[in-house]
Amino acid sequence: MMPYRMSMVCNSLSIKDYCSFVFHFLFRSDKQYKHLFKQEFADYLNVPSDRLFLFGAGRMGLFSFLKSLNLKTDEEVILPAYTCVVVPNAIAYAGAKVKYVDVDIRTTNINTQLLLKSITDKTRAIIVSHNFGITFNDIDLIKTQFPNVVIIEDAAHALGSVFSDNAKVGTKGDAAFFSFEYSKPITTGMGGLLVINNEAILTDYKKNEVDLPEYSFWNRIRIFKTLSTHFVSAVLGIDLLKRALFYLVRKMGLLYASSQKELNGEFPEQYPVALSNSFAYVGFRQIKKLYAIDQHKKELSLHYYNFLKKYPSISLYHDKQFVMARFPILFREEVGMNMITDVISKLKAGGIDAGDWFNDVVHPRGSHRHGYIENSCPEGEYLAKRMINLPLTIHSRRIDKVLKTLKESFQMIAQIND
Repeated sequence: MMPYRMSMVCNSLSIKDYCSFVFHFLFRSDKQYKHLFKQEFADYLNVPSDRLFLFGAGRMGLFSFLKSLNLKTDEEVILPAYTCVVVPNAIAYAGAKVKYVDVDIRTTNINTQLLLKSITDKTRAIIVSHNFGITFNDIDLIKTQFPNVVIIEDAAHALGSVFSDNAKVGTKGDAAFFSFEYSKPITTGMGGLLVINNEAILTDYKKNEVDLPEYSFWNRIRIFKTLSTHFVSAVLGIDLLKRALFYLVRKMGLLYASSQKELNGEFPEQYPVALSNSFAYVGFRQIKKLYAIDQHKKELSLHYYNFLKKYPSISLYHDKQFVMARFPILFREEVGMNMITDVISKLKAGGIDAGDWFNDVVHPRGSHRHGYIENSCPEGEYLAKRMINLPLTIHSRRIDKVLKTLKESFQMIAQIND
């Protein structure tokens, strides 16, 4: 199949998708698209659609699920010490204790052996992430040894990835949540989905399910404007213009991002909310083309891998089972921190949106850490300091230019081993 000819907006949103989205946002509010989006997603996962629940953000699906477990204040939820603040926030909001376990730098995901040793009679649930789209393959092992502990997949980065036995990410845990935020594999601006695979938990969840409001009109406008800014800047592909557009939207108060309350670990307004109809529509448009989108991402990942594998001072993560949200690169110890900063600067100057998430064990740096103790998870801290990531939303016609920019940016890294 030919690569998906994206206009490279927010991962998978084409020009046609965007124009249709604008029409639906401005003129229509058809509730059927929530159902259609959910049904397409259920068909993709090969699960009944009544197991799926749409939210205004993936974190809200996680929170709602944790609340349904009626967690006690002395019960623990384990998660990897390489995550976004919104994940431990959801645990704390649900009334449980946050417990961090270090990651394995070979996978960027939670270290299985350390996890198994960390489980106690106070452990009620475990959140296992598939960071960047790299699958965590030990869920069955954990279930076998601790059948009464609830396992939740953080699949925010991993739509399209499969496990080593070819099962789809999101289908092995008792529950899983996906994110449709701007940087994720498909986008609804903001949005998320919860899938519950455990029948007993699903029954209890449905008994207490309540109808949620949508984002306020003002926040829907902000999400629309932010998504539009991502779209326009990506289509034009001019870095200086992108900065100007985001500066303007931010100054006008129209940029939608995580609130300062969330970064501080405080309970925010409009949390949780339901996914709005018009945003469900744009998700529906993309999920129908997921196979083509995945193929494009895999092809671009392979380009990156084949080009970068010649540098012995970096570690790469690549496998045919991964469909990554971003392509991660880990700089080894011989690469100085100043050099990493220089590489990022050169990449950005060349028009490549090099990312630094997660830049802390609880990203972003400076967020509320929910009791994390410095140096307690050294592998997570190591990744946070030395990992960067590259976009997988580049049009096929730009790949030669991108590889040229990579070569120029990594010249100093090549000199280390000369």
